[in-house]
Amino acid sequence: MIEEEELDAAFVIGRPRMRAELGVGCLEKGLHVFVEKPPSISSAEAISSMKPARSLGAAYTLPS
Repeated sequence: MIEEEELDAAFVIGRPRMRAELGVGCLEKGLHVFVEKPPSISSAEAISSMKPARSLGAAYTLPS
């Protein structure tokens, strides 16, 4: 779907063990990302999944 449509953002909703990988994949495609809580299975993985957003100028957000 990402390759077929012109998207600005993606909501990452799924199993916690998949969210970090999916979120980073969306960031790499140039999308802003909204990830449900918890964003991953560990805090280290959550932090590393947010790093590409800074370098790509994209938003990586979680619900409050």
